[in-house]
Amino acid sequence: MSPLNIFPPLYRCNYEVKQCSAACKECAAAPAAGDSPCGGGAFVCRDWYSTEDPGKPCTPEREWPDRTTEKRPWKCCDSIRRLSPRIHPPFWRCDDELKPGQCFAACKACREAPGPFPGPLICDDVYWGGDPGPLCTPRPWGKCCDKAGCTKSFPPICSCGDEVAACDGACKDCQPVASSEPPRFICKDQFTGQPGPKCTPCT
Repeated sequence: MSPLNIFPPLYRCNYEVKQCSAACKECAAAPAAGDSPCGGGAFVCRDWYSTEDPGKPCTPEREWPDRTTEKRPWKCCDSIRRLSPRIHPPFWRCDDELKPGQCFAACKACREAPGPFPGPLICDDVYWGGDPGPLCTPRPWGKCCDKAGCTKSFPPICSCGDEVAACDGACKDCQPVASSEPPRFICKDQFTGQPGPKCTPCT
């Protein structure tokens, strides 16, 4: 809803869709998911509409995540996850494993992490906002990667196959690419968490 104090009020729908309606005049790429610059291929209609009734929500509020808060419970997060429904601002959950004291100090609800009991906990709060926060641990290959490979585990274990002129300062195992001219290098480190956005702009 527009902050302008007019009647009937102006509304805009921020729901993300695969294709905008034919009636939409300004169809824009959806905001990025996490630190991805590509927006996941979804779109949002940016038109404003003057009406007393903006219509029913596509996803009933009873199906929205529980325990939402507009104050981010974590200062940083390596395993950030965007939740449904695909609206803006988005819903986020941090799946980092924490010591019990850390989790209960920052979160209203905590759940057991996968693995032996007792073990670490995961914050079960859901943050509703545009900025999920920075990473806690820098990725060994830097802020981006074009050739990422990840396991299907939770959280994923990722590596980056990009051939670069020099490895990032956070990389511990920087290997030269055989017969490369000029010399190129690959960081052989692994990282637990999302691999980050692509370095090459989306097309």
